[in-house]
Amino acid sequence: MHADAVPRFRPLWLCALLASACTASSFTHAPAKESAAMTSHPRVAPLQPDELSARMLKLIGSIRGAADLSPENIERQTGLTVDIRSHDRSDYGLIGQVQDRGDYSLSAVSYRPGQAATRLDLRLSPRAGAGCALEFGALRDALLAAGFAADGPQQPAGLDDPGYRTTEPWSYVRDEVEVELYPADDRAAGQGRPTCLNKISIHVDA
Repeated sequence: MHADAVPRFRPLWLCALLASACTASSFTHAPAKESAAMTSHPRVAPLQPDELSARMLKLIGSIRGAADLSPENIERQTGLTVDIRSHDRSDYGLIGQVQDRGDYSLSAVSYRPGQAATRLDLRLSPRAGAGCALEFGALRDALLAAGFAADGPQQPAGLDDPGYRTTEPWSYVRDEVEVELYPADDRAAGQGRPTCLNKISIHVDA
């Protein structure tokens, strides 16, 4: 548009309208993101650590494709109520407590608004001074026993360096499903010593 086609001094109401439209547009065309990461869900009943472990392993064992990440399958496998937060059913999850150990949340993750989930994240928030909600070695051994295979080196390069700290997960794969375990202490995990889990990610190759 030519400069002389637009008045030099725009009315205030027009500026406000344009500003409002720009703001709305920035939300409509937001970049890819984890759909459930910023939402909260009603809490479910507290679980013992072994209960949470058993329910998560049952859920993981049931997942063969993206359809198994659905709220219905989560409820069927875990017995926990899933909170659906969006009309298109792409934003859902749950929050609970591990008895005397801290909190956990399970969230569906999609990379575009309205897109079906391709990942589930279980995040653990331990209580200071408490024991593990989930233990890395026990979950790793259960995955291996269920037919998952270690994907990549199981002792990250540089682990013997006293200053070394990695954020890379320990990955286990079965068919189209990948489970990533994030230990609280990589050194302990690499040396076979007990360490807590901070997070589990369940990916499906859609």
